[in-house]
Amino acid sequence: MPTFELTRQQKAKLHKESYRYFAKNVLKIKTDDGIIDFSFNMVQDYIDHRAKDQIKRTGRVRMIVVKARQQGCSEYVCGRGFWKAIFDPATSVYILSHEDKSVAKLFDKVDRYCRFAKDYAQALVPEETTANKYQKKFKNESNYTVGTAGSDNTGRSDTNKFGHLSEPAHYSNDAGIKSGLLQTISNKPGTEIWWESTANGLNWFHQFCEKANKGLNGYEVIFCPWFWSDKYTEPVTQNFKRTKDESDLSAIATIWDNKLKQIVLHPLSDGQLVWRRLKLEELGEKLFKQEYPATFAEAFQASGDSFIDNMIVEKARKCEIEETYGANILGVDPAHKSDRMVLLLRKGRQVIDFWVRDTKKEPIDDQQQKEWVAKIIEEYDVDRAEIDIGAGYGLISKLRDSGFQDVVNEVDFGESPDDPQYLNKRAEVFHRVRDWFNEKGCNIPDSDDLATDIAAIPEPVPTDTGRLKFKSKQDIKKDYGLSPDIMDALALTFSERVRPKEARLEANRFTTNKRSINAELTIANKRRQGDTAELNSLQDDRKMRTLPKREYR
Repeated sequence: MPTFELTRQQKAKLHKESYRYFAKNVLKIKTDDGIIDFSFNMVQDYIDHRAKDQIKRTGRVRMIVVKARQQGCSEYVCGRGFWKAIFDPATSVYILSHEDKSVAKLFDKVDRYCRFAKDYAQALVPEETTANKYQKKFKNESNYTVGTAGSDNTGRSDTNKFGHLSEPAHYSNDAGIKSGLLQTISNKPGTEIWWESTANGLNWFHQFCEKANKGLNGYEVIFCPWFWSDKYTEPVTQNFKRTKDESDLSAIATIWDNKLKQIVLHPLSDGQLVWRRLKLEELGEKLFKQEYPATFAEAFQASGDSFIDNMIVEKARKCEIEETYGANILGVDPAHKSDRMVLLLRKGRQVIDFWVRDTKKEPIDDQQQKEWVAKIIEEYDVDRAEIDIGAGYGLISKLRDSGFQDVVNEVDFGESPDDPQYLNKRAEVFHRVRDWFNEKGCNIPDSDDLATDIAAIPEPVPTDTGRLKFKSKQDIKKDYGLSPDIMDALALTFSERVRPKEARLEANRFTTNKRSINAELTIANKRRQGDTAELNSLQDDRKMRTLPKREYR
């Protein structure tokens, strides 16, 4: 097949229009193997694809990259800033890092780009008018500046078109950065702001990422797992054998296929798992997951010891089992003080779907809540709607007034549990959720929001009497900036055993007793009326719904 040599004009055009082509042919990077051409790796390929896609849709770049260590993310962004500065006159690029040592390393990259670009073609790089360890200015009025996070005035006096914030999860002064540097970058087409960082617990950076995932701040999140880096592998010993955890991780591992432009499942090699074992031994599980996360939720898990194992959750996200038997149970977590309202539908071993409404942005009254829940009940033929009574009293009343007496059940997370080892109902149903995940084969939506809510639940702690309790939703929100409303909606679906309609209809074939129980007449009301016969009947019915944890469907 004949090959074609590009003309000088064609090369010049590609240098200006394609960062990938410019990087490969002009830029040099420093690695363990020495100085080499800057050919994109898998992580850089994916970031470049996402940047192009966002520019096509919005005209600018607003990206947050959550990454594992040493994947080449900062190299990609640094080089991109240099590319923009030399080809786009009057472009001010500002790089910010969390410590002076990191700032020096980042600026060394820029200095290397300049030197090797001039070697490639002297005319390619505009003449430098200023060059020191913090700034380079070019004759085309572009400049490249570096700084350290820690001052409210960082970058405030400049007018920038390209901002690169390196390791922001480790900044101590995020408010100063947002009111300083970021205010110097307009929203005009062609501007770019990049945040790239390893995680640092559930701090302000996690909240920033969560808002981006919900479309609240104009940014988009890119997550890059550790196994996308081809250098994270070690020689395999002859007696190597995978553990169950390693097999589970391999089953949910992915790669970025640059030809298909898709993230696809791809099992891990034994060499990658050997590398992982060595790193776990070196760092411990908590630090390893923070520095080398396999999933977005794992990067931000509460403390390395989330109540439900993240790998099991990820496996459930990839599961394609469709449940054919079981009751349709709707968990309803009404909004608490302008928080999110969540509806979640579960059928046996599968979470069918969930719906979230931010009531701070879209206020919703009891009547609107009723209409929303009623619509889902009718559309999905719901057998039972389990509603948190804490903020749902009005909703429950309106649903019952509308004819849903046999469907609606109020749940008080603070009430006494069936099992005395737990402090309250909330602790009990959380454990039922974990048992459900731990049993083989469950299917949940492939959602970062759901996985992050689950990861935000820490291990329970014993009370003075030895009974297990969890942090309150308010305390979790205070500590981590996240209210686990979706997790609460899932937990509500485990409040009691619910038989599916087909099972109830089958049972009714063998009885002539057609008496129904009015859901409005609670056990407490019956006791007040002295109706002991009916009271005993209701209490017997309540006992029938209480089963061991494994039998909750």
